[in-house]
Amino acid sequence: MALLKFHRTLQTTDPHTVPVLIVGQLRHLTELPFERISSKLEPRVERETFAKAVSCLHPAPTDTCSLYLDLARVAALPLKSSRHNTASRAHSITKLIQSNTTGVSESIVIVCEKQDLLASACAVARAFPLYSRKTSKGANVDPPPTVHIEFVLVGGNSPTDTEITEEDVLVLANVTVGIRLTARIVDAPCNEMNVSGFLSEVEAIALELGLKSKIIRGEELQQKGFGGIYGVGKAALDPPALAVLSHEPKGATETVAWVGKGIVFDTGGLSIKGKTAMPGMKRDCGGAAAILGGFYAAVSCAGLFIGAHLGFDYGGSWMHVDMAAPVHNGERATGYGVALLAGLFGEHSKAAILRDIANQPTVLRNKTAGNGTEPPLKKACLD
Repeated sequence: MALLKFHRTLQTTDPHTVPVLIVGQLRHLTELPFERISSKLEPRVERETFAKAVSCLHPAPTDTCSLYLDLARVAALPLKSSRHNTASRAHSITKLIQSNTTGVSESIVIVCEKQDLLASACAVARAFPLYSRKTSKGANVDPPPTVHIEFVLVGGNSPTDTEITEEDVLVLANVTVGIRLTARIVDAPCNEMNVSGFLSEVEAIALELGLKSKIIRGEELQQKGFGGIYGVGKAALDPPALAVLSHEPKGATETVAWVGKGIVFDTGGLSIKGKTAMPGMKRDCGGAAAILGGFYAAVSCAGLFIGAHLGFDYGGSWMHVDMAAPVHNGERATGYGVALLAGLFGEHSKAAILRDIANQPTVLRNKTAGNGTEPPLKKACLD
């Protein structure tokens, strides 16, 4: 599986030896000075060639054009945004990369505004899932190819709006690791990712990050009053478990709990699911997988699998997110939930990029496309 490596600035490469894919919205590509992208294209692609290729792009909803053989390509994202296609056009970024990746070490350059930096990085990560059991030649290359992910930031009113810091790079790397971890857990079948397999992932994260962990399993769940978890999983050969990860930084004044349900295979309702729907029930662990991946990315709160035990007298704020639908797209897991949690709780992070996302207004400004004005974006309501 490919290794993902993020960079602050463009690395000088020759597309003949390191293939490159340049992705962006048409208005950004049209206004982009060639000097800002030349280090990825010269000497194979000249200014006039790049300008002509961009002028030939007519996204409907997307479009691509070759710059040099099949080793350098430029791709345009959809012109319009909607409630199904965000300002970053993240869904289309994933699809474009999946259809244009070369399978060898390569560069992917995203041309975007800084507010779309995290969403674009997450979209790239989803194009390179970790789980695979393919045995064909070349399926498991050793060493695996490295995908270099670079950005050209455009727009903004100050120099900082077009700069990427080392902190930004670290955040992008951590969040995308969490996304790929989450997707791998959801993609794996239950004979591999059973309760014991899931707990191994939890313990590995706890060890890597130096976190406190506690596992309550099997009959001990019943003895300690966790009847719901025990009752759902007691018939399985692999006993059910409650996994608790805690991160307690010095000086913390707030307690935050993330709760994830992880049914490693939902056998309930066999009579209504049928033979085609039942195989996908391995994805019912997507909520817990997202919490684990988000926990890795944020490392700033306590994650508990005990939402039902808060009690009806609990006076604090809480939110329930059903991740059953967005946890997969077709046959592949999306890693959904990691970026959502990182952004939603960004105010608790020291990372500027996450704090900016958490503090964004509910209504984003209208954007102007190359030949007209796009419709206003929908309000994001978290009430």
